[in-house]
Amino acid sequence: VGTDPKDAAWRDGGFSVRRGLPLARQRYRRRPRHVPRPAVARVPWLEIVGPEPRLLGSDYLNQPASPMLNGELRRQRWRVLSLTSIGMFMGTLDGTIVAVALPVLSPALRLTYSEALWVQAAYLLAVSVFLIPLGRVADRHGRMRLYLIGIAIFGVFSLACSLATNGILLIVARCLQGLGASFTAATSPALVTEAFPPEQRGRGLGLNASAGFLGLMAGPPLGGFIVTHADWRWIFLINVPISILTLANGWLLMRTQKREQEDAAGRSHPGVAGHGPV
Repeated sequence: VGTDPKDAAWRDGGFSVRRGLPLARQRYRRRPRHVPRPAVARVPWLEIVGPEPRLLGSDYLNQPASPMLNGELRRQRWRVLSLTSIGMFMGTLDGTIVAVALPVLSPALRLTYSEALWVQAAYLLAVSVFLIPLGRVADRHGRMRLYLIGIAIFGVFSLACSLATNGILLIVARCLQGLGASFTAATSPALVTEAFPPEQRGRGLGLNASAGFLGLMAGPPLGGFIVTHADWRWIFLINVPISILTLANGWLLMRTQKREQEDAAGRSHPGVAGHGPV
């Protein structure tokens, strides 16, 4: 707007309108606003309003992790990777290994067609339903602890599947076996993320995911080999010794973490560490 009176402008509702021009040639200019606005999320998995958008359900990502815990996990990162990859492998393996054994175990347990379908579907349904809730529980109560609980549940109900005498017992045991597999699937990537530094995190997550896909691929041929050369119950029994070894490895790792935390606490407070019970 110039200084000529004909070009004088007035403000009305946030717009600038020039005088002396036909209506069709009047130019409207929005008044600039410099008031800062809070960030508004455009996707449902972000916070709706806030100064800094963040992922919902990811409070642990915004909080500083314990340096004692991270230090020990990162020193043992390949051990953590092998531990979590075993759980991923077994969880996906049992999703596909049963498919080729159904023609053998169905006559042995006198399963109907629908019951035979539920032997495989019950496992996959349990994994899908409990995956997200158990991930949130693990964030609050400890991922390694819940991972080992999931391995224990998976091993116990793998044994229960092998001892089933009818279709109903087998389907119930498969549901609970899927519950254990959902524990491991929810916590494995989080443990790998915590154990590996940022520059190696993609490599660790890729290897962990590869173990899961390897289990999917190995299920049908391994199941066919077992039912051809042994009893069908061995498709579940093979999980038991692997679960026991994984539990022992994880328990030793947790003891190492606890010892590291106690040593760090003793170095931080030498006076407290030096006093025994009165």
